[in-house]
Amino acid sequence: MSILIDSCTRLIVQGITGREGSFHTEQMLGYGTKIIGGVTPGKGGQAVCGVPVYNTVREAVEAANAAEVAATVEAANATEAADAAETAHVAANMVGAASVVGAKEAAGTEEAADAIGSAGTALGAPCGVDASVLFVPARFLAASVNEAVDAGVPLIIMMAEYVPVHDMMLCYHTAKARGARLIGPNSFGIISPGKSKAGFMDHRIFSPGPVGIMSRSATNCYETASMLTARGIGQSTCIGVGGDIIPGSTFVDLLPDFENDPQTQAIVMIGEIGGDSEEAAAEYIKNHVTKPVVALIVGKSAPRGAVMGHAGAIVGASGKGGAEGKEKALRAAGCHIAQSTAHIAEILADLLLMCK
Repeated sequence: MSILIDSCTRLIVQGITGREGSFHTEQMLGYGTKIIGGVTPGKGGQAVCGVPVYNTVREAVEAANAAEVAATVEAANATEAADAAETAHVAANMVGAASVVGAKEAAGTEEAADAIGSAGTALGAPCGVDASVLFVPARFLAASVNEAVDAGVPLIIMMAEYVPVHDMMLCYHTAKARGARLIGPNSFGIISPGKSKAGFMDHRIFSPGPVGIMSRSATNCYETASMLTARGIGQSTCIGVGGDIIPGSTFVDLLPDFENDPQTQAIVMIGEIGGDSEEAAAEYIKNHVTKPVVALIVGKSAPRGAVMGHAGAIVGASGKGGAEGKEKALRAAGCHIAQSTAHIAEILADLLLMCK
């Protein structure tokens, strides 16, 4: 297994016609990611790498819903009409009322169409898109996130860096109120090696295996994954938490997923100076996590009061947010503290050997 995305994840790409969006769409498709649509306002009707482009996220979701129902009805029509009607009723329950019109056209029998219509009208359901990855500039991120949330997309992955704080605050609270999950901003994305990727990471350095990685730093995650792969230690899922000031998901939000994932045997947490997400994670780990956790805090040499690369990587004049305090909290929670990415690989090699 894995967390957040897998081989069945139905992904859309917002900003698909841009330079980065189109390039990484091709890379994701080549890896086997199931991309079912892209969104760029004003570019609807085009295609990128064979992926249909829509003007809005809602159009993409409705098209996905209709396709799901049509496929279900087509299979059902191979059996008796009564069975087709019952199956279509279940399908409409699953994908919701948004796809009723397209499903009726594809139903093939009046009974099936009526079943879809009645079920779709009466019942709400998850949308036919599992996740969206956003290749849009920071100034357009809030509008793009809100559009995806309004369309019912449950997982939204944000690439842009230096998103205005006020914009991200609005996105965070809007998504939380609607039950959507945000990853990023300033994320490299998510990859479940051998299954799917949603983002811009170089998938060649990752391999399937038992280690879950969550990281505020893309480069340090890449180094860690590459060193683990070189040692024959694969990864279950790797997540770019992002380095902006307000993250859509923190370490604490992701730890329960790794703890409950049967494929994940050990967890790597790559934090950095600034904020208190590592201290909060330490408290959660101490009380709720049974799997071994290896932690690395980067930025130890950074001067106080200076932003070091990421918007959130800043140690206050009082020393709050510094590496020393974070390591102390994590060590007290029972985590294994690494001093470098190479040290992470060394610690995990020993830990997994003991687990055999």
